[in-house]
Amino acid sequence: MESSAWRVDAFKSGHAYPLQPQAEVRGLPVSQLPFSAPSVVRLDPMQPVTQDRLVNLTFIAIAALLVTISALVTPSPTGMGTHERLGLPPCMFLKWTHIPCFSCGMTTSWAHMAHGHPWQAFKAQPMGVALFVATVAAGLASLVYLFKGGTLERRFNRYGKRANIGFWAGLLGAWVYKIVETCLK
Repeated sequence: MESSAWRVDAFKSGHAYPLQPQAEVRGLPVSQLPFSAPSVVRLDPMQPVTQDRLVNLTFIAIAALLVTISALVTPSPTGMGTHERLGLPPCMFLKWTHIPCFSCGMTTSWAHMAHGHPWQAFKAQPMGVALFVATVAAGLASLVYLFKGGTLERRFNRYGKRANIGFWAGLLGAWVYKIVETCLK
């Protein structure tokens, strides 16, 4: 049987919670269960440090993969269509409406950024530059947090609403830019 000191420590650390006498398990009150319910139920089988490392490693891997793919593909000189070189189909929105979609030029922008051409990247898709920089920054920050402790996710949660608004405003602005730029050609 586990000591009550362990249960108190586990409760304070957030890895367990006490089972309330009025709690129900599958619709039955705890007092009517055919077995004796433990007074503490573990919620988190994995240590927080291990979880943080897995989150950080995931962010690092995703960022590295995206930047590597961007570096391996040659950007399209037209400012759009680089994704087709990766085996993806052409933009159906552009094909049907003759207006670029909100992400037209994004892959081209990333490819230009990975090749060290920020001005061409901006001309292809301004939001692509911002997302590329954010991805590289997230990967580097996750690398720091991998050794320091914590996660970028927790830090970002403070700014989630503002960042979300900024993302959508930037995407809308970049889309308007892309539409105007395409119409002026």
